[in-house]
Amino acid sequence: MKTADWTGLVILGCNALQDIRKREIFLIPTLAAAAAGTVWMIQSGQLNAGGFLMAVLPGMLLMLMALATAGEVGFGDGIVLLAAGIWGGFPQILYIAAGGVFLSAAVSGVLLISRSRVRSIPMVPFFLAAAVLYLSGR
Repeated sequence: MKTADWTGLVILGCNALQDIRKREIFLIPTLAAAAAGTVWMIQSGQLNAGGFLMAVLPGMLLMLMALATAGEVGFGDGIVLLAAGIWGGFPQILYIAAGGVFLSAAVSGVLLISRSRVRSIPMVPFFLAAAVLYLSGR
């Protein structure tokens, strides 16, 4: 695995634990990781405007959904996805976002069928699970 893959996993892993425990993310470290990823891309000559925009698009869309749903979707989830997207690139973050949504939908379905009283579930752990599945299959 590349350094960028490990960095994305660390971003997702740390925030997944925090999301499970407190339903929040590590905002400042996650934003710092996004900024560091951007600087790293510029320094290494890998910054391509189109590729960069595509890599941050899933996170930005999730942040817009958070605003549109008045917080039913977590804004922090979008920030985490944005930071991971900067490090992983578009194909990887698209898989992580879609995989995380499908995994969380499956768990939500089980919770509905079992008539659980759980009203919400943390999203970042599902993004982490999707990232691990993606990276283990490469």
